[in-house]
Amino acid sequence: MELTSRDSNFSLMPLKIKFLVFSLLLFISNSAGAEEMAIIVHPSNAITDLTLNDFKHLYLRRQKTFPNRITAAPFDVADNAQLRDDFLMLVTEKTSKQLESYWAYLIFSGEGEPPIKVESYETMLKMVSTNSGGIGYLPKSLVNDELVKVVLTINVE
Repeated sequence: MELTSRDSNFSLMPLKIKFLVFSLLLFISNSAGAEEMAIIVHPSNAITDLTLNDFKHLYLRRQKTFPNRITAAPFDVADNAQLRDDFLMLVTEKTSKQLESYWAYLIFSGEGEPPIKVESYETMLKMVSTNSGGIGYLPKSLVNDELVKVVLTINVE
């Protein structure tokens, strides 16, 4: 029996479909691990966007004011969730242990204090929305645009 081009196209079709399905599943699995974190400020803050470096300096208390000279009040989530640790590693380039040491040094030297700890992302949203200099972070899916303004979005994997 001789194969024709029609027969060979037909026999390859399941392979093409399998490849497309596999590619789609691979794409979805890679995307599913990524979470978008939003850097949020009080809606009255005139800042419309921040760079990652701006947020890093505000969070680490190396910079005390926003670029528009409003005093910053950074907030941090108290739980040690993996998403928080991954996010802070991406932003500060420090592990949780290194951050603890950094904050201890700032407190001991009298050079500053760490961000105010809040219990949850929901509390973060409330605190930033009620403090004119508030700045914090939370998963983008939890943002309420009526309460806060997003000035930066970061993909965390």
